[in-house]
Amino acid sequence: MFSLARSTFAKSARAFSTVRPSGLRDIARVTLIGNMVRDPETRITKNEKEYVSYTVVTQANRSRGTEEPQSTPTFHRVLSFIPAQNQYLTKVAKGSLVYVEAELDVKEPDPEAESGSFAAQRQILLRHETLRVLRSPRKDKSEASSNDA
Repeated sequence: MFSLARSTFAKSARAFSTVRPSGLRDIARVTLIGNMVRDPETRITKNEKEYVSYTVVTQANRSRGTEEPQSTPTFHRVLSFIPAQNQYLTKVAKGSLVYVEAELDVKEPDPEAESGSFAAQRQILLRHETLRVLRSPRKDKSEASSNDA
């Protein structure tokens, strides 16, 4: 009976392999849910390529042995190099609650760069993949009444 179970398990078990199927690559993806800090900005790279930059703030609630949870804001700058989505991104308003998926890219510091310079620092780049608006910002009463007039 046990030999039958063992042989059945052996046939159904996947063999472990360190070889990656072709076409697959490692990926570091970040998911953020937070508020848009300011309206997204269109910028131009050194190579004259247009991209959109936006910043999302998230709140991490940490209660380290205290009765009151401490809320720590973290600001995340995200860059979009996808022309088809850039027009949509520029219409997302400051204060919107957004869901963002981005690819994390870490650039190690240049060992030959001058100490304290930008190139001598580790750079973390969040490359935009998707954004969904979960809630639009509330309009002020004064804004709403001036738009009705």
